[in-house]
Amino acid sequence: MSVKKQMVVAAFGLCLGLSGCFDINQTFELDEDGSAQFRFLLAFDAEFLALAEEQDMDTTALCQTEGFLEAVPSGLEREQTREMVDDTLICGYTVNGPIEHFQNLSAELVRETGDADVLTLNLLENDQVEITSVYSFDEDELDGSGESGLGTTIKQMIASNFAGHVITWSLRAPRIVETNGALSSDGQTVTWVVPFEEAILSGGDYRFHVIADYSKQPALF
Repeated sequence: MSVKKQMVVAAFGLCLGLSGCFDINQTFELDEDGSAQFRFLLAFDAEFLALAEEQDMDTTALCQTEGFLEAVPSGLEREQTREMVDDTLICGYTVNGPIEHFQNLSAELVRETGDADVLTLNLLENDQVEITSVYSFDEDELDGSGESGLGTTIKQMIASNFAGHVITWSLRAPRIVETNGALSSDGQTVTWVVPFEEAILSGGDYRFHVIADYSKQPALF
């Protein structure tokens, strides 16, 4: 997958040799005043951490990145966290600031990763914003996989280790105009979930898309 260019590819490699793997969770929150927060979380499960420790792997390095969200555009603030929650290691990357500066972050991520699948944000007219994210599971992107029997076996092994793990994208805004995710009853939150095992076995691109409105609405009374 394309995001692997930073940290996910290393974790994929570790998951090939170990049971247990990780989940990815991305969230975006947008308020009527135009302030926004983007969070990218990697959660490594207890089984993965236990086996990694048995093999003398440096689990502290799992949260270290080279380039990913390390330098954010002017007007934005970035925080990196590392915490244990119920035997799960969570590596977190949070960016806060005015929505207009997130378009610059989108462009910066393109330069850092070589493509635009982590977070692509475009400001539209009338205080609306379009946000997309794409995860690609092409066979040639999965290390060692291919058309041969060996490649198929490796892909099935990776998929099996990722059973029960998911990619989750959620976005909260004053109003959701359009989305391909599951919309809440109040029309303010959308969630998009892809099981890793299914995506690895099926291949292809998985695209999250939202158009949100953050314009101030006049009071009814």
